Amino acid sequence: MNPYQAASREHPEPVESSRQWPYALWLFFGAMIGWGVTYLTLEAGGATVLESHAYVSAKATTETSVEHGVDGARVFTRACAACHQATGMGIPGVYPPLAGSEWVLADKLLPARIILKGMQGPITVQGQSFNNVMPERETSLDDEEVAAVVRYIRTSWGNQAAESPTAGEIAALRNELKGRGSAWTADELKK
Repeated sequence: MNPYQAASREHPEPVESSRQWPYALWLFFGAMIGWGVTYLTLEAGGATVLESHAYVSAKATTETSVEHGVDGARVFTRACAACHQATGMGIPGVYPPLAGSEWVLADKLLPARIILKGMQGPITVQGQSFNNVMPERETSLDDEEVAAVVRYIRTSWGNQAAESPTAGEIAALRNELKGRGSAWTADELKK
């Protein structure tokens, strides 16, 4: 028996190689990415995905906000949704909900006071305790934007407040609060 005969019947050892992906697969993934970017851009109308979601989820209340010149849903998304969430449910134990909140549905200027000067310290909303800081929006929102976001939160997520402040009322409130330098506490606002 020839030793080379046995070796010639064996299959060669497998060799690891790096095969490139087929060009068709690269084209497919490129087309899918291009389609996704185009779709999101067109669907959001130039807005961010979060803004687009908030707009769709609150379409009925957005229409009333737009009637007054400023879209309250967009202002909310830009300035408030990170903490209070697009659903208005807040983050349990961290940021209070706005949906069904006695603070939102009380006096129409109460939410505006909080938006303009911010809030700090303990607060109870719907029987739940929260203790965090809400920054002031006095310097980043104008009177129409504050009025629109108050109108939006008072009429969204099942909230059915009868009236909301006008931009003129917000201007008067802003003037009234001009000398105040600190954020509100819950005890101050209950008075």
